[in-house]
Amino acid sequence: VDKAYKVFEDMKRRHCEPDTFTYTIMIRMTGKSGKTDESLALFQAMLEKGFTPNLIAYNTMIESLAKGRMADKAVLLFTKMVENDCQPNEFTYSVLLNVLVAEGQLSYFATCGTFMTRVIKMRTCPCWRVYAVAVK
Repeated sequence: VDKAYKVFEDMKRRHCEPDTFTYTIMIRMTGKSGKTDESLALFQAMLEKGFTPNLIAYNTMIESLAKGRMADKAVLLFTKMVENDCQPNEFTYSVLLNVLVAEGQLSYFATCGTFMTRVIKMRTCPCWRVYAVAVK
């Protein structure tokens, strides 16, 4: 991760501004290393630079939050994702469901309608793994 940060900072020093793709790679690396706060800072920096997160950027950040056991922030980001018309996919639902189950925060489903109803309304077809987690 340190070497990646060095390259990332060198890019900026050379006026080669990172894009959504570059930020997403950095978010993934920091998230997988358990540095969730750094992932959040990178995601925020990406937004401040005026970049619009795509599905992969959102999923990567949600996955990082899930790994860091930050279910509340993952749900908040999921909500922003939907508000910004970025269509969640199977991966999004699977990661979100897993962290909610792991943290015992299934009350989220009661406050926003059933999770699977929401999935159906979004015309997303979750894979069997999502259903398996939902019925646990």
